[in-house]
Amino acid sequence: MNRYPDITGCIGNTPLVRLGRFYPPRQGVEVFAKLEYLNPGGSVKDRREEAAMITERALRTRLDLPYEEAVERAVEALKGEGFGVLTQIDVQTTLKKKLGANFRRYVILGACNPPLAHRALQADVEVGLLLPCNVVVYEEGEGSVVAAVDPMSMLDKVADPELAAVSREARSRLERVIGSLGQSPF
Repeated sequence: MNRYPDITGCIGNTPLVRLGRFYPPRQGVEVFAKLEYLNPGGSVKDRREEAAMITERALRTRLDLPYEEAVERAVEALKGEGFGVLTQIDVQTTLKKKLGANFRRYVILGACNPPLAHRALQADVEVGLLLPCNVVVYEEGEGSVVAAVDPMSMLDKVADPELAAVSREARSRLERVIGSLGQSPF
C-alpha cells in the first residue's frame, strides 16, 4: 500500500486551490478543490475513459482466415483506399524479444493516406501526434480480427471544420477498408 505525507501526493499534477475564504478552517482543517480543467493530461480516470471509448468505437471485422492471409488482405484493402503502410510492428516478436513474453500473432499497421495527412497537418500541425492511422490484425481462435482506429473518436472534440472534414473522410475510407474484408463486423 502506498502512503503519502499529504493528499497532494495522490492527485498527480492536478492543481489545487485553497477554499479558505469560502470554508474557514476549523481546528487545523483546510479545504481544497482540484482544478481538473487545468491538468494538462486530464485525470487518470478521464484518460482511461477516453481510451476505452476509442477502442469501443474502433472499426473492426472478424475473418475466417488464417492470420497471414488476413494481414495481406488488410494491406491490399488499405492500398485500395489510398493508404500506404508506413510501419508494421510485429507485436508478438517484439514482446518475445524485449520481455521474453509469449503473445498471439498481432501486427500494428501504421497506415497513411498522404492527401488526407497533408490536409490534416495544414489544419493543425500537431495532429501529427495522432498519425498514422493504426490498423491492427491479430489471430483469434481459428480466424483473425482486423480493427482500425476511428478517426472521428480521436478528433471528436476538435472545433476546426477542415480537420473535422478530414477525419470524416478518413473514417469513410477506413469503413470501406473494413467492409471490403467482408464477413462479420462486431
